[in-house]
Amino acid sequence: MIEQDQQEQALAKLRDKIEEAVGRKMKTPKDFDFLSEQVFEKLHETVSATTLKRIWGYLPDSSKPRISTLDILALFVGEKDWEAFCSQMEGASSDLPAEPKPEIEKKPSRALYYIGAFIFVILIICGGWLLGRYSMQSEAERAIYMVPGERVLKMGVRFRSPTEYLALFGIHLTGDSLWGKALPGLPDVWAWGPRYHHPKWHNDGDSLQLLPTISEHWDGPGVTEEAANARGKARYYLYRRINELRLAFVKNLRDTDYVFTGVYTMDIELSDTSKIVWRRVATEVNLDRLDLLDSLRVKQPCTPL
Repeated sequence: MIEQDQQEQALAKLRDKIEEAVGRKMKTPKDFDFLSEQVFEKLHETVSATTLKRIWGYLPDSSKPRISTLDILALFVGEKDWEAFCSQMEGASSDLPAEPKPEIEKKPSRALYYIGAFIFVILIICGGWLLGRYSMQSEAERAIYMVPGERVLKMGVRFRSPTEYLALFGIHLTGDSLWGKALPGLPDVWAWGPRYHHPKWHNDGDSLQLLPTISEHWDGPGVTEEAANARGKARYYLYRRINELRLAFVKNLRDTDYVFTGVYTMDIELSDTSKIVWRRVATEVNLDRLDLLDSLRVKQPCTPL
């Protein structure tokens, strides 16, 4: 934990980093509306313009921002959460040159040298063994390595964060949007991290069966009917044209983890311009043969759009 004055300094630094990231100062109501949209587009998380105004001091408010809100804003500038951002600040402030200490020349004996080298080698061997054992004992790894010689990802495997499941596909986060990532070398195949019962995207379905279909439509707080209709039409015709596949890792389905629920494609019969219905077409993925995913695409009818 950091002291009050340090927290204020960290909050000021966070505001500066956010303004630098979006390329504008937060001075007018339109600026805060813009930032709220940017946060949502990047993270699929909602921080209202009113909350942002309070954090910037645009509106008077003596209460402290919620930690959950600060976590989202820290994530927006590339940090894991608010605590990590504050730790990074503490590290930067303590990065000062230390006073030189008088050197005392010591010549270690040859025996101590050999003992130290031996201990170092043992630590490396034991550390590698423990690290390998720990990784193989994780829930995700136990579920994935079920087939000898192959890595098979099966429905129901849980992950703590997008970083964990994206690493399976050789994707390493660089501060971009976390809710969706295209798989390298595979056209129109995405690792998708929808939030179950999202306030704007909804992402509804039968949770008892791990979502055989996922129905999403964009509306909610702050969304006008005109904007919802425009986005719904654009998304419907886009997904119908590209025939996209999505590997779904659903957040908050049973707890706060991300659960792999399968591979999905748009159901042309159930979808329309008001909603997109994603239908599961596979319950497992061979991570060593991702090229096989292309065979799961459903041939869409050649009807006029």
